[in-house]
Order: sequence, then structure tokens, then C-alpha cells
Amino acid sequence: MRLPLAATVALLAASAGPAHVDDSFDLSPRVVPGQRVEIASESSFMGEIEELSVSVNDVEVMGSEFGLEMTIRAESARIEEVLAAADGAARSKRVDFGRQTMEIDFVADQPGRTKNENAEFDLPLDGRSYVLKLDEEDALQVEEVSDEDLFGGELEEQLLGDLSLEVPFAGLLPGEPVQVGEPFELETSGYAERALDTVLQCADALDEWEGMEGAAISISARWILGEVELEGTGTLREVEGGIATIDYAMEGSYEVDDLVDMVEAADQPDVPAPEGTTGTLRGEVLLKGVGRFDLAAGQMIEVSLEGEATASVNMSIEAEVVVELSAALSHTATLTVQ
Repeated sequence: MRLPLAATVALLAASAGPAHVDDSFDLSPRVVPGQRVEIASESSFMGEIEELSVSVNDVEVMGSEFGLEMTIRAESARIEEVLAAADGAARSKRVDFGRQTMEIDFVADQPGRTKNENAEFDLPLDGRSYVLKLDEEDALQVEEVSDEDLFGGELEEQLLGDLSLEVPFAGLLPGEPVQVGEPFELETSGYAERALDTVLQCADALDEWEGMEGAAISISARWILGEVELEGTGTLREVEGGIATIDYAMEGSYEVDDLVDMVEAADQPDVPAPEGTTGTLRGEVLLKGVGRFDLAAGQMIEVSLEGEATASVNMSIEAEVVVELSAALSHTATLTVQ
């Protein structure tokens, strides 16, 4: 007996089980009182000038004889302990910063001269401890509980951006359950802000770098970072052994229209640029990477990102200056949940 096509299809579907199975995975971060997370991270920035040209009346007067290479490596460690929580979110926690260090290599080539400098710094948060809690109006209160004998004076507020009751790297997780292969938008604003805190710490340390243009590098870095806009997506690649693997792709851009003001502030704050000086700085940032999320712990346990940044400078200072720069970026964090 031959069955009608519709009946055959119905029998096959029934034998195969339910046609619609919810295979979404909830990657929501969560915490419990007493939970401790140890976070170790490494970051690097390797930048160089690819092209430099200075022209007067369309005639190049200098260029390839100048060069610049700079490498920055930073390492940090901290422990976050949840003191109180409600509905899977922290209401209070303690953050103890371990070693926060930076090393910089700076090589500048000029006609007949090469300047090569290397320096190591302890970053401002090195060894500091804080207690964070929400008050009755759910406003965040931050109290420093570091050894008073080790530190004199409070940190700049912008250096405390890494202090949050949010679960580490929460901005890299989807806001709702996702399926394997499904992309989701990232809340990159919060993540980028915290990821750049290390850069801000490095900039703060460079302010005191005697013998090199530490203050100028610091001011320029802060100025540019304030203009970066970052967007990105994550895609759940697989879930195996209780670990979700997520692929990331991010891109951003920045534009500094007040470049003359930045150069004045960074180079010689007391000496204004010649009248009529103009300039712009534009660039792009591309990042890709992988994250691993522990479903049982409700925490990210690894984040690894790498990418590149480019910058193009055009400035007119009684001459036309064109500079093209590029940099390689990397950031790796490993989290141990207890």
C-alpha cells in the first residue's frame, strides 16, 4: 500500500522526534557569595611609523630618514571576591590588585642619531585593594582598603574605571540565550572602557618618564582613546564539556579633529602653534579573538584578542606633514574561578 505523500512526511517527522528543539544556551554571567575569581592578563602594543613626509611648496624636504618604533608590554593580576550577592549579581565585593607592571622599548631614528630607551614601571593600581558595594539607593560606593603605609594620595578617578560590580568580561556575553552559529552584538562600550584602563595606567606611569617624551605620549594616548568608537559581534562556535567557545570580531575608528590642540598640549603647552596651523588624525582598529565561558560557574574563563590599528596624520605647520602609522595589538586574560 502506498501512503499519500503528506502521511509519509508525517510518519518520518514523528519517528525523528520533535521537529522544533530549543538548543539555545544561556551564557548569562552569575555570581554567588564567597566566589573568588583570579584574573591574570597580558597586553602588548607594537607600533611604528610606516611613512613620514614633510613638504614645503609640494617639495619633500625630509621623510624616510626618520623612524620610530615603540613596544609596550603590560602584565596584571587581581583577585575579585564576592562579599554579597542577590539574583546572581554582586552587591558587594573586594578587589585586590597584585602586580601591575609595564615595560616599554622606544627607538627613534634621526639623521646621524638613534635614540634607544627601555624602561619598566609599576602601574598605579599595583598592590592596591578596594571594597565595592551598593548603597540603599543602589549607587556604587568605592572604598580603598590598601595598606596606608604604602600609598600616599588617592588615584585619579579615571584610573578606577576597572572597578565594577559587573562580572569580568560581561560585555563580551550575549544578553539572551543563543544557538550554536548564532551571532550577537557586543556591549563594546563597557568592555572597551575597561580594556583600555591598562592603557590609561601605562599613560599615567609614562607621565613621570624622565629622559623621554613620557608626558607627550601619555597626553596623546588619552586624547586618542577618548575618540575611539568600537563595535563588534560574538558568535557561539560550540559547546563541549560544559564550556562554550565564542568567536569575536570587533572594529572601530577614531578621528581627532582638534589635532593642533592635542599637539600643543602634548609637546609644548606654553608655546602655541603658529597661526593658521591645521591638522587631523584618523585611524581604525580591528580585533578578533576567542572567549571561553564555563556554563556551570557562570563565568568567562579565558579571553584572547589580537588585531591591528592604523593612524593617518595630516598637518599643516608652515609645511605639509603626512604620517602613516600602524600597530599590532594583543590581549590575553585567564580567569580561575573558586
